[in-house]
Amino acid sequence: MKGLRNYLLACTLFFSLIGPASVFAATPAVPSNQPVTLDGSPVKLAAYNVDGNNYVKLRDIAAILRTTESSFDVSYDYATRTVTLQSKQVYAPQKGDLAPIAPKKARALMDYRPMIIDGRKDSLRTAMIKDNNYIQLRDLSRVLDFRVDYDAPTRTVQIYTTLRERLKGKIDDRYLTDRFYTYVEEGLSYKEAELAERINEYRVQLGLPEFLLSKSLTTVARTHITDSNRYHPENQIDARGIKGNLHSWSSNGSWTPMAYTDDHAYAKAMWDKPRELTSYRGSGFEIAYWTSGYASPKGALAGWKSSPGHNGVIVGQGNWRDLTSMGVGIDGNYAFVWFGKEVDPAGYYGKTTASNPYSLPMEDTLPPFFFSDNFIP
Repeated sequence: MKGLRNYLLACTLFFSLIGPASVFAATPAVPSNQPVTLDGSPVKLAAYNVDGNNYVKLRDIAAILRTTESSFDVSYDYATRTVTLQSKQVYAPQKGDLAPIAPKKARALMDYRPMIIDGRKDSLRTAMIKDNNYIQLRDLSRVLDFRVDYDAPTRTVQIYTTLRERLKGKIDDRYLTDRFYTYVEEGLSYKEAELAERINEYRVQLGLPEFLLSKSLTTVARTHITDSNRYHPENQIDARGIKGNLHSWSSNGSWTPMAYTDDHAYAKAMWDKPRELTSYRGSGFEIAYWTSGYASPKGALAGWKSSPGHNGVIVGQGNWRDLTSMGVGIDGNYAFVWFGKEVDPAGYYGKTTASNPYSLPMEDTLPPFFFSDNFIP
């Protein structure tokens, strides 16, 4: 995990799986008595030390986190031998959870187990010890919503689950502002909050006013994210046989579908999306980003800044000078930001009123925004 000291002794987790694994060489596993704290309070967490790292039961971690903000559920598909982890779900305790382990040396067979983590396929390095699989706590903290640290003087592994503690080291500290936490408390994802902070930081660096973060435009961006990750509407072909781009929408929702083409034949269908999906009465204009991996706020903004067209919208050049608010969506392979100038009746994240001090008259005669380069960092 970014920010962890080199001397961090990783703790890991357990889950019982049935069936043989593809096995590497057996490695000695020694019971560990390293102390562990959860948000500052001592907890009992049995572990084995394997090659200098502590491996613990996955279900044990789920059990100690079940009443915290970092709770997650664990399930197992016997047919595919796949573990599924789901964040923000309350784990149902099972017999044998948090049981001590015998103080005897054992042998660990190292492997990588397939998992589905919050709906995405992944795999984590595991140690099979006495027919049970154990996983490093540090590895799990990279994919689930908690943080692990290490106190060297006391040799204590520290687990953090409160919002202001669990994001340290996972997100650049300069974006962990009071407003960032307000955004998250109001319902934005970490990536959405960070993307909004990065865009406004960039504008401030250029001496420009920050964009207001519109709830309606964010709804549009999020809806487009979901549609794109599920159906990839950019692969559609219009009635003329022309392939669409990233501004396309599928026919699987309560909106006007379109294969948005580079000749802007469907510009109005894009402008109308806020009116179709929300109470926002103005037009909306979108910048789009795709990557073959998981989209990140840093990667998306870097891609847009490297494109004169995208950058011009963000910094308000030319016809885009009157844009005053934005909505953000980022998840999976995509990031979308929608821009507008009208007052949002739904209000703004981080504000208690829907007032927009920057709103200026503007006709719906802006050129259609169609920059949709497939940035692959």
